[in-house]
Amino acid sequence: MPKPKNTSWKTVMLPKTDNKNYKVWAIIATISTTVMAVAVTILAIALAITVGEVNRLESEQQTTSETQPVDVDVSKLDKSKLITEADLPDGEIPDHYIGNKNAKVVVIEYEDFACLHCQALAYYAEQIHADYQNRVLFIYRNFNVSHPNSARTLRAAEAAYQLGGEEAYWAMAKLLYQDTRWTGAEVFGSQSILNDYARQIGLDADEFGKTVSETAVVNKVARDKELGSAAGVNGTPTWLINGQPVAVPRDAEIRAALDALL
Repeated sequence: MPKPKNTSWKTVMLPKTDNKNYKVWAIIATISTTVMAVAVTILAIALAITVGEVNRLESEQQTTSETQPVDVDVSKLDKSKLITEADLPDGEIPDHYIGNKNAKVVVIEYEDFACLHCQALAYYAEQIHADYQNRVLFIYRNFNVSHPNSARTLRAAEAAYQLGGEEAYWAMAKLLYQDTRWTGAEVFGSQSILNDYARQIGLDADEFGKTVSETAVVNKVARDKELGSAAGVNGTPTWLINGQPVAVPRDAEIRAALDALL
């Protein structure tokens, strides 16, 4: 049997063609590939811009809905005392507190999770609560300073309370204070970020996402602002100790004021 010729794979696979035609087709193939790559890149960029625009609009819509004025009547409430469920209509959220409910020294803290100074104080406040909780009643209230992220963070903490009680409230508050992005000058993130916080503290994210818009949550944030305004609060953080504001609410000054009364 005759020995087959020694042929390469190129000889077998490629049809015979002259060099000029081969070069033309190679150029056409290169151009086609480049055009496709550019088209894919443009589509990817367009998609990214679209997603970004959707997120931006979502954030703007959230911010708009969060900043709508809410009318609440606080005229029958004693702003200097702990507001309990007995003081409120059914379903409304009471004050959040730490410490001794029977203490003679009462601290009311008006703060905002999107406030840079509140965030800076948060670590020290946690230590103060721990050191004085047997002798002092600490009441924590929201005071919306109209920062782009104020309403959504304040409502997030109240929604956590609705689903998990005081423990969930303070856990959410801690996460909010630990994330410095909320105090930035622009609207940060979307509800999905807050939902992730909810998961971290053991809450159902879907239920949490619905709860942030509940009437009781919205009313609580609005009520606290009204109580603060009635007490003369115009900025955060404001700490009132037996009705008197701490001039400079920092660790040393707060402790000195408490020690003077104990």
